[in-house]
Amino acid sequence: MKIIYLYSHIFTERDYDRFGLKQILKSNIEVYLLNLSFIYYDNLYLKLPDMKPFYFNGYHEIKSLDELKVILDVLITSDNDRLFPILPNDLKTLKIMRFIHQRYPLIQQIQYATNIIPPVFSSLAYSVFNIPNIAKLLLKRIIFSCFFPKVNLLLAGSKKNVEYLHKSGVLGKYTKIVHAHTMDIENIISTCTSMENNNEIEKYIVYIDTSVADASDYITLDIKHTIDKKSYYKKLFDFLTFLENEYNLKVIIAAHPTSLLLTENEGEFNGFSYYKYKTNTLVKYCEFCICEATTAISYPIIYHKPFIFFMMTEVLFFESYAKSFANSTRKKLIYIDKTVSLKEEIDLELENTSGYENYLLDYLIYEKSDVFDKKSIWNVLVSILDK
Repeated sequence: MKIIYLYSHIFTERDYDRFGLKQILKSNIEVYLLNLSFIYYDNLYLKLPDMKPFYFNGYHEIKSLDELKVILDVLITSDNDRLFPILPNDLKTLKIMRFIHQRYPLIQQIQYATNIIPPVFSSLAYSVFNIPNIAKLLLKRIIFSCFFPKVNLLLAGSKKNVEYLHKSGVLGKYTKIVHAHTMDIENIISTCTSMENNNEIEKYIVYIDTSVADASDYITLDIKHTIDKKSYYKKLFDFLTFLENEYNLKVIIAAHPTSLLLTENEGEFNGFSYYKYKTNTLVKYCEFCICEATTAISYPIIYHKPFIFFMMTEVLFFESYAKSFANSTRKKLIYIDKTVSLKEEIDLELENTSGYENYLLDYLIYEKSDVFDKKSIWNVLVSILDK
């Protein structure tokens, strides 16, 4: 049996871990990854020179549909082989998946529904203002519902994740849904930490970096945002300094994995230490967290750590996205460049944990007991496929 991953971006070692390849390769299942980034994006490797691809024996870079056809003809040799697409929800993906299923009609498809963000169209005024975008979204859902090959096996991180895929039109009448947990829970299960004795750790605040000013997605997806980066970073680091002075705690940055500013795995920037790939551990032992908006709020919610959402005028294009997270956790945004009584407002929000339980059950797990379940979702997948 083989699992053939289809991936649309630069494939990193982090992806090798988080999408289960490392774990599944310990079984008797063969694993291949077909990197389709050359089909999806122009000159991606030139645009993101600091992102290095991770190679393993089953890794192949595909530059055209003809190449994809040739390698799939070699790899797909049994009705037991599976496709695992990790691709954007767009018309190019629809074309690729229809091409594959027309050529290999018996091939079965696996998907993992995880880290779905709360709905952005949360208010009537915002929805009316964005009627054209909503109309496009509804049209795309209709097209996908009619033409996208249905998923055979869904690893469902939470109920909201399943609801999203139902609306996307990729689930069918015979889709088998396995109740699981999200990627952040999986990371907690798989991550070993050497910081178990919390009494020996200097107390600190974590800034969970969203990379809102320099996200690699802006380059990949050719998203244009007018942002005064100099002003943004001045306000950001002034705010981090304010927190250190007011709370007598140092601030550590949990750097976004794809940050174009904080490029090393760990280092120091503007006097603040930062670490990549350690958000789970950093949040677990912190006093509280701050962020603009990110799915990584799952960590403070799981560990029941206080946190706040903050915003500033330089990144108001990010405001609706941030509000969707704030609403889903029953919190509000703190505008650090407008609020008069900043510390008082921060203190009130740090006390507010009323939305944690709902967010946990809506977006992170299927059952409350799942958060304590130490079974890796990838081991569950292997056991299902071995039957």
